Amino acid sequence: SVLLVSPVIASAQNNRGNNSFANAELKSSLQEMRENAKSQAKTKSEEIKQQVKDRKVELKKEVCERRQARLINVPSRMNKNASTLQGVLDKKYTKVQEFYTTKNLSVTNYDTLKSNVDTAQAASQEAVDALKDYNFTFSCDTPGLGQQLDGLRLVANEAKTKLKDYRKALVALINSISSSIEQNS
Repeated sequence: SVLLVSPVIASAQNNRGNNSFANAELKSSLQEMRENAKSQAKTKSEEIKQQVKDRKVELKKEVCERRQARLINVPSRMNKNASTLQGVLDKKYTKVQEFYTTKNLSVTNYDTLKSNVDTAQAASQEAVDALKDYNFTFSCDTPGLGQQLDGLRLVANEAKTKLKDYRKALVALINSISSSIEQNS
């Protein structure tokens, strides 16, 4: 019986050795498959990240182009509006002066008020000219668009303030002349 059992034991031990070799081979094969899957996932992830970056750049460009379409006419519109308002105020001032001289009116502080209007008129004309001369170019490729817009905004606000001051001085002159007319009548 020992002779019969010995070859069976030897055969079982030999099968265990083959099984362990097959298990090791299977484990290395699985490990290799995992590494391949990881590298493929990493490659795919990098591709997706690159696509996202490319899409972001594309979207930024589209947004910039839409802004450009809206902003391209803003400086010319500002110039036109400021020039128009300056012209309207100048015409009114001319009419007020003509009215004062043709009616032979006498206002006590007319010279001071006229001097104030003349000063405000010159300041507003200077601000409007600065707005006209401001060079604003919009380009999606140029960085610093915010600074350019801020510069335009500052020049436009200055013109707006000077035009308001001109209007206030002109209204003060008109009110003084109209109160003088009421006193005389």
